[in-house]
Amino acid sequence: MEDIDTKRKEMDTQREQSAKTLTSVLYALYALSFLSGISGVVAIIINIIKKSEVEGTFLASHFRWQIRTFLFSVCWTLLGFALFLMAAGVNGVPLFVAGILLIATSTIWFIYRVAKGWLYLNDNKPMYRRQDRHGLHRDPSERSDRHRLRR
Repeated sequence: MEDIDTKRKEMDTQREQSAKTLTSVLYALYALSFLSGISGVVAIIINIIKKSEVEGTFLASHFRWQIRTFLFSVCWTLLGFALFLMAAGVNGVPLFVAGILLIATSTIWFIYRVAKGWLYLNDNKPMYRRQDRHGLHRDPSERSDRHRLRR
């Protein structure tokens, strides 16, 4: 019986390590999307297909982080290009500047999110901390410290 439990734990560890490697590869694909946009599309497809396999692990937060990063980045970049193109049609310098700023901001935000996610993955940390009933992010250790101070 003990042998079966040990094998099951080893199997779970191997699956988690495999999923962690996949998550790291996905971050690499998102980073490479600056050179080839197709790698970002490949990464989002893999994220969506494999999302159910990481449910219940800390990697699920990384998948959510990656999907949201990609989708929001695409939306903000497309809006920036739309403003940029509208400026060309109406000779509008403010629209041109707004489009360029939006694209630049979206790019910097994307880089930040990929870097932060990759660093958190390397440290085996989830991307989102648990929220308390007021929507505030708190670590359980902070809550216990606060209660100790009241006594």
